[in-house]
Amino acid sequence: MKDQLVDYMIEINKDPELMAKHKVDAKKAAEDFGLNADDIKLITDKNNQEIEKRCLKSGAFEKNAININFTY
Repeated sequence: MKDQLVDYMIEINKDPELMAKHKVDAKKAAEDFGLNADDIKLITDKNNQEIEKRCLKSGAFEKNAININFTY
């Protein structure tokens, strides 16, 4: 099963438009992407540790290769 949160992080790191939307309204950007309520809460709570853990576990990112510390 794919991890939507990881997909979101991949896209936000590739798509400057999505990153800009995220910086303006992280909750709306995540909702529009289709994330579930639990994943949206991770983003709005700025739970970067859990987000990074999920991204690393997926194998989609190497340590320090993901930008999760963007401005909210």
